[in-house]
Amino acid sequence: MDVKVIRTRSSKNNRVAGFVFEVKKHILMFIMFIIILSGLLLGNILIKGNQDTYNSVKTIFENYISSLSGQTLLHMFLIQLAVNLSGIFLNLIFGLCAIGFPVPSISLFVKGLSIGALSSFMYSEFALKGFGYCVLVFFPVQILMCLILLRTGKDSFEMSFSLLKMLTDRKQKTGEITDIKLYLFRYIVLILLTCIISFVSAVLSVYVVKLFNF
Repeated sequence: MDVKVIRTRSSKNNRVAGFVFEVKKHILMFIMFIIILSGLLLGNILIKGNQDTYNSVKTIFENYISSLSGQTLLHMFLIQLAVNLSGIFLNLIFGLCAIGFPVPSISLFVKGLSIGALSSFMYSEFALKGFGYCVLVFFPVQILMCLILLRTGKDSFEMSFSLLKMLTDRKQKTGEITDIKLYLFRYIVLILLTCIISFVSAVLSVYVVKLFNF
C-alpha cells in the first residue's frame, strides 16, 4: 500500500515538474508576444488620439501607393526584402553581443507599433475597403513576419544572455561554439523563409493592391 502511495506521489510530482518545465521553456516567447501586442495596442491608440500621427501615417501610405505606379515585381521584392530583413539582421547581430539581449524586445515592439498604427489608419480612413486591404494584403504577411521575429527574438535573447553568462563566469564552455553554429543555422533557415514571404508580399503589392483603387 505504501509503495503505491509513493509511486502515485512520484508520478504526480513528475507531472508537476514537467508542467513547470514547459511553462519556463515558453515563458520568454509569451513575454515577447505580449511586447508585440502592447506595441500593436499603442499604435491603435496613437492613431485614434493624435492627429499628427494620423497625418504622418497617411502621408507614408500615400507615398507607398504612388510608388507602386510602374513598379516592377523585382524592384518591389527587393524593397520588401530589405524591410523584412532589417529586424531579423538586427536580432542576429545583437544576439552575438553579450549585452544585446534587450534589443529583440525593441524590434518586436516597433513591429507591433507599425502594424497597429497602419491597420487602425486603414479602418479609419477607408472603412470596409481598408479592412479588405488588411485582410487580403497586410495581415497575412505581417502575421508570418511576426512569427519569424518572435523566433529570432527568442534565439537572440537566449544567445546573448548565454554569452553574457560565459563572460561573467570566465570559463570556456565547450558547447558554446556548437550553440553558435545552431544559432546561425536557424537564422539561415528563417532568412530563406523571409525571402519567400517577401516575394509573396511583392506579388500582392504589385498586382492586388491596385484592385482597391486607393
